[in-house]
Amino acid sequence: MLKAAYEQFSTYGYHGASLREIATLCGISHPGIRHHFPTKEDLFIEVLRERDSRVRSIVETWIAEKGVSIEGVVEIARQNMTTPGLLELFTITAAQAGNPDHPAHDFFVMRYAERRRLYAKYLRIGQEQGTVRRDIDLEDTASTIVALLDGIAIQWMMGPEDMCLESLLGKAFADIFASPSEANKFAAQKSRD
Repeated sequence: MLKAAYEQFSTYGYHGASLREIATLCGISHPGIRHHFPTKEDLFIEVLRERDSRVRSIVETWIAEKGVSIEGVVEIARQNMTTPGLLELFTITAAQAGNPDHPAHDFFVMRYAERRRLYAKYLRIGQEQGTVRRDIDLEDTASTIVALLDGIAIQWMMGPEDMCLESLLGKAFADIFASPSEANKFAAQKSRD
């Protein structure tokens, strides 16, 4: 059910996706899907949770295999951009959910707190690996990463052909990593590619 919903939201956006169509794709009735997800927003939030879980798994595998690096941050950004329709929908809903009366408000408050906690954890791992400077404030830096990734996503939606993720992120994170010269070299090399 979530796979069909993910595809529909990614392709048609929130307003274009239909619970009836998703139910049809799943081989169940409209009341059947509403039994599991009373509203389209409930289903959408579950799709966002599933997407976050998938991206988190990719990032944690990356860290386990390759360590904390600028390339890992770029991979997070790339994963965010694999589904432009869902990314756009996510960004719009996140902005609207700033209103405490919005049905997705609590989800986004918890999501952003979780993101900051996870990125602080990843940065701490990087410090232990020697790839992240030990003198940075982990929580502030984690908040900066969340803001930067969201901001880049918004700009990417406006004109993806004008953006080099590696260059932008390499320059932005040069002062976080233990070897700023390596970060700058990474950014310069990728902007030439």
